[in-house]
Amino acid sequence: MPSRRISALSRIRGTRPSRRLLAVLAVLLFLSGSAVVLSAATFTAVTPGQVTVGAAEDYTPPTAQLTVPALVAGTVALDVDAQDARTFVTRVVVEKRPAGADTWTTLCTITSAPWTCDWDTTGEPEGEVSLRATATDSVDLTGTSPLVTTQVDNTVPTVSLTLPSQLSGTVDVDPTVADTGSGVASVTIDYRTGTGAWVTLCTRTVAPYSCSLDTTTLTNGASYDFRVTARDVAGNSAAASATATVENTTASVSITSPGAGAFLRGTPTITVAASASPGVISSVAVQRRTGTTGSWVTICTDTTAPYSCTWDVRNLPTGGYELRAVMTYGPDNRTLDSATVAVVVDNTPLSAVDVQGTPGPGTLGLLDAGDSFTFTYSTVVDLATIRPGWTGGATQITATLNPKGGTVVDLAWLDLPGLGQLAFTQAISHPAQSTNNIPVTLTARTVLVGGLPRTEVTATMGSVPDRWLRTDASNGTLYWTPTGSERTPDGRAISPGTTTESGAADGDL
Repeated sequence: MPSRRISALSRIRGTRPSRRLLAVLAVLLFLSGSAVVLSAATFTAVTPGQVTVGAAEDYTPPTAQLTVPALVAGTVALDVDAQDARTFVTRVVVEKRPAGADTWTTLCTITSAPWTCDWDTTGEPEGEVSLRATATDSVDLTGTSPLVTTQVDNTVPTVSLTLPSQLSGTVDVDPTVADTGSGVASVTIDYRTGTGAWVTLCTRTVAPYSCSLDTTTLTNGASYDFRVTARDVAGNSAAASATATVENTTASVSITSPGAGAFLRGTPTITVAASASPGVISSVAVQRRTGTTGSWVTICTDTTAPYSCTWDVRNLPTGGYELRAVMTYGPDNRTLDSATVAVVVDNTPLSAVDVQGTPGPGTLGLLDAGDSFTFTYSTVVDLATIRPGWTGGATQITATLNPKGGTVVDLAWLDLPGLGQLAFTQAISHPAQSTNNIPVTLTARTVLVGGLPRTEVTATMGSVPDRWLRTDASNGTLYWTPTGSERTPDGRAISPGTTTESGAADGDL
């Protein structure tokens, strides 16, 4: 029981206090408790048997009310409202007890108003914590606040932001945000260029946390920093950033020549179409690589329109290559690559590779109108070196058929201007043993063999004036010796030599 102080001062006017009054006082002292301290009280006797008693007593403990947020993080101010109705509060003790614990731990002891102390929650385990405050007054009476339960959450949100290196048009700035504690309260996205002030793009309080950005309102070609700040309900925050360049220039670049699949020889010209609006084109580089996986090698760089360059392929291995154009433009020298163009470099040496005879609709075994012979070169021939101005369409020449030996010959040959000499190994009978001129029609075409182009020339016999009859029943072989004047489009001469008809020996006529 709390002690009390009672003091008595009696003044007797006329006579002493009666024995009955003293007995009453004794009973009161007995009932009030074991400790007795005299206090400032008055006792007055006016007439015998009449007494007045006054006492100043404190039986009321102080009150305490603790205010704590439902979620706490970092350092939190704990406010206690401590009051005492009769005397005054001398100290306040704030205690904590984590969920599942049995004992209370003192957080702080406050000895003067305001009854406030700071609680560093960073060392606390995550989860629920109970708090209470106990106030003590000047006569050591105590009062404890109701229990307050709060949630400790010092786990910061996770946040990340990924942007493409270049932004154009309207884009979504879409961060990834999560919080495993109290949950996400808000997400703010800001941007700035250089060291300028941050500009808030948007603030979101519910997922999705993305914002739409019209980049046409920003400075074209400038680099911008983007920042995402996420806060959870407990007040923890985390940030992430990314950088991107605004690119609203309409730019294009493409190789206009050669086309895809072209066969290149010598020193072909590569032309490029390039544009940038707004913006200035600094240069256009033409690059090539072997196949589709090799390293890119710059062929040339052009700084003025029209953009073109010469590619010397004469010493390159025959095979497939890819070309691309790389345009450099804008104030920050950004680059744009064209689509690749696949081409074939053909440095195959020019030579005669085959000759074949095909009987026409006339008499089998007789050289007559409609019989034809096809001459195949190893690569593409400049047809103008076979016949001036010729491009491959039907053209007329006069061939000469020459016998050898007697009436029955074992070798005859056909001289074809521009193509060379065609020799027969079969016996052919000619009644007059004379030389005959035969009208011949030439046509040419390009064929692909093993992915590389070759020129084929077909010579079709016109009317044969005399009867040249194959009398040898056995099959034979044709031999072709070019004139030696043939050239490739890039000027490479044909290799000298004679080629033999491929495949099984046949009648030819």
